[in-house]
Amino acid sequence: MAGKSPVWMPTMNACQASAVTFSSGPWGALLSFTATSWRCKCTAGLAAEDSSGGDYLITADHCFATGSGTHIYGEGDAVGNWQLNYGSYVGDIGNDQPQWDAQVIWTKAYNGAGTNSDEADQPQGQWYPVTSASCSYNGDSVCQDGARSYYNGYGVPCGITVTNQDVLYNITWDDGTVHTVRGVQGQSSGWMGEPGDSGALVFSISGSNTRQARGIASAMGGGSFFWTEAPDILNAWNLHLNPHV
Repeated sequence: MAGKSPVWMPTMNACQASAVTFSSGPWGALLSFTATSWRCKCTAGLAAEDSSGGDYLITADHCFATGSGTHIYGEGDAVGNWQLNYGSYVGDIGNDQPQWDAQVIWTKAYNGAGTNSDEADQPQGQWYPVTSASCSYNGDSVCQDGARSYYNGYGVPCGITVTNQDVLYNITWDDGTVHTVRGVQGQSSGWMGEPGDSGALVFSISGSNTRQARGIASAMGGGSFFWTEAPDILNAWNLHLNPHV
């Protein structure tokens, strides 16, 4: 996008993303990650499994270097401290899908032992199973479950209204490569997110005790919040949700 200024850096201390520009109009959701050899923050939002029952977490592709040499750990500090200390080992980064700004974390566990597709809500410790996935359409209202927003006192931001159900935007990584991402644009008069929420589950409330996955948080800029869609991401790897309720 020649002539466009970079807007919002999607993650705090992002390891891969340096700028975003726009080319057209039971635990995964709140865990922050650090990677060996460098340390950066993201949220893992979408829990899924393959046909063999292998458990995965999906986060934003701009967060970590792709490849099995990138080891992912949970937050090792007190809740909300953000000092980038290692916690428990979570898994290794697998392959990626730049067009959906998505990468998989292979937990090396099976049948719900590694992940469950739940949404962490308020009060702290409340979980709701994520039992379905759908695309988002103009006028829909969604929420997002970013760790940084949650632990910084903003709870689970909701009331984000879809304003463009099919938008393209560019993410420039630290190596200078530009990746065009296809996703959804939303806006809200309230809090929408902040750096460190990248990769968070974007969801809708499908019932009193269930949630529907809409995608993962990708970027913010120009007063809008951007995410990529859950069905596209799951289909890219032939994965399915694993609520194991």
